[in-house]
Amino acid sequence: MTVLDDNAVATGIYSKLTTGTEGVALMLLLTAIYRDEIPEGATLDYVRFFKVSEASQNTFSNKYWPLKFQFDIYAKATRGTETAAWRAGRIKKALTTAMESNSAVLTIDGFNSVCCRFDFASGDYSWEEGVKRIIVQYSILVGEG
Repeated sequence: MTVLDDNAVATGIYSKLTTGTEGVALMLLLTAIYRDEIPEGATLDYVRFFKVSEASQNTFSNKYWPLKFQFDIYAKATRGTETAAWRAGRIKKALTTAMESNSAVLTIDGFNSVCCRFDFASGDYSWEEGVKRIIVQYSILVGEG
């Protein structure tokens, strides 16, 4: 049995979000995509993603690992007519399109069966900073065959 490596999963997600037609469209809306931590002084708009949980292999089946990843979208209003909510909504749509598209496959070294499933989205707004955050979670099922 192959050992599932968090770095391999994160690399696969990053690649899916930055390549292919949908990934390129997402990157045109962002300054960056960060894994786990957002560096101090990061320029908006960006996405941060991280693993939320990992269920035991036996809780789903003996061939698949269900992983949950969260994607935090941060957006700020521009000087024009684009509100922070509108910008974050556009980024959310591009992110879900990239995650669910087939133009860039989510590839993880050592595994040949990967499925992304949208779980939920929610949002909040910081009135002091004028920043909209949308949280999106995906279940990613990784299997060996």
